[in-house]
Amino acid sequence: DRPNLQPSELPRAIKYQVSPAFFRTLGIRMLQGRDIDWRDRATSRRVAVVNEAFARQVLRAREPVGRHFRDGSQARPIEVVGMVETGKYQSLTEPETPVVFEPILQSYNTTTVVLVRSSRPTGEVVREIRRVTSSIDPAMPLFGVGSVEQMLGFVLLPMRVGAIALGAFGLLAVMLAATGIHGIVAYAVARRRREIAIRVAVGATSRIILHLVLRRIATLIAVGVLLGLTLALATRGLLRSVVYQGSANESATLSGVALIVGLVGLFACWLPARRALRVDPAAALYVE
Repeated sequence: DRPNLQPSELPRAIKYQVSPAFFRTLGIRMLQGRDIDWRDRATSRRVAVVNEAFARQVLRAREPVGRHFRDGSQARPIEVVGMVETGKYQSLTEPETPVVFEPILQSYNTTTVVLVRSSRPTGEVVREIRRVTSSIDPAMPLFGVGSVEQMLGFVLLPMRVGAIALGAFGLLAVMLAATGIHGIVAYAVARRRREIAIRVAVGATSRIILHLVLRRIATLIAVGVLLGLTLALATRGLLRSVVYQGSANESATLSGVALIVGLVGLFACWLPARRALRVDPAAALYVE
């Protein structure tokens, strides 16, 4: 109880009515206490299983089993009998949300979702569900039947499109960068052809010529990579809203991208640099 808080300041929680084996069917880990079972009926004491977010944000307890709370609509207190891990319930980008799972026999709901875990083909399972439902009540409406993969396909479609678009733009950016760097180095080599020829004529080694050609370009590549990393860190929030778990292994991802961009830049420099090494001093000076 938090008597000093106004109703609008109380933490909000989502409430689901579930049957026994719900968590096992979806692969949700039970962290403390017990699962809901068929003994949790309307005539028995009110119980619920909560997630970690509810225990932390609402109950302010690491071990919530045995604690009691009221949901505002019932006078009878609800006892916490178990705690499960926090998941995603309405959106993949949602923050950690407090959730209460009540026994389906203790809380009425006009809509019921049936979840079935089976190793049999999806079509066969769907036909069996329809047959069993029809045998119970032929007039019972049954809609939205399909596999979890199909359901998630619609939910994940915007994020998949966003990820594909980001990947395409990234590939295009790398191609443009490689083309631009190649052009800059080729122009620099052509412009300094006489200088390179003179240096070769007086005994400059291949290492000196490469350093002369690539020094400025390597500096520009390094500055570009640093600016790109800074921009990527500044727009992390936008990335997370488009790509699910976009922050996972963030340091490794950014380091890998920086390495790839650097290697692409150096590779784009290679062909013009090779032409610089093959400059014929006599021919170049004769043309000049």
